Amino acid sequence: MDIRKATIMDLDYITKTISEYYKDLNTKISLEYYQSSIEKLTPYIKERLSEGERVYKYFIAEDGGEKIGMLNLFTGSSKKSEILLCIANNEENTWILLDYGISLLQKEGLPILIQTAEPEKYIAEKLQNMNIKKLATNWII
Repeated sequence: MDIRKATIMDLDYITKTISEYYKDLNTKISLEYYQSSIEKLTPYIKERLSEGERVYKYFIAEDGGEKIGMLNLFTGSSKKSEILLCIANNEENTWILLDYGISLLQKEGLPILIQTAEPEKYIAEKLQNMNIKKLATNWII
C-alpha cells in the first residue's frame, strides 16, 4: 500500500475533494454516509481552523495504482483533541489507515476523535491492541 499526502486548508475544497475521490473508491460505505460524517465534524473542523495554525492533512492510499482508501487528519498547535477520519474499500485497509493516522497523532499525545464506518464497540476492541496514550470518550460515529 502506498500512502501519499497533500495539505489542504479550505473546508469547502476538502468536502468537494472527498466527494470526487469517493467516486473512484470501491467501498460498501455510501457517499451520503461519508458526507454526513463530514457534516457532523464540520463544527469541530471550523473551530480548529479558526484557532490559528491548523493543518488539514489528506492522505490517499493506493495499491497498484488502484485507490483503496483515504485518511483525513486535522492537527495543529491547540492542545485539544485532534480529528481523524478514515474510509477504505475494505476492513483490512481501514485498519491499516487507522493505525497509520493514530501513529501520526500519537506523537502529540493528544486525545483523538475518530470517524470511521466501523461500529464503536469493534473500534474499541481493536484499539485495545494499539499503543494509545489517550483516546476521546466522545466518539463521533
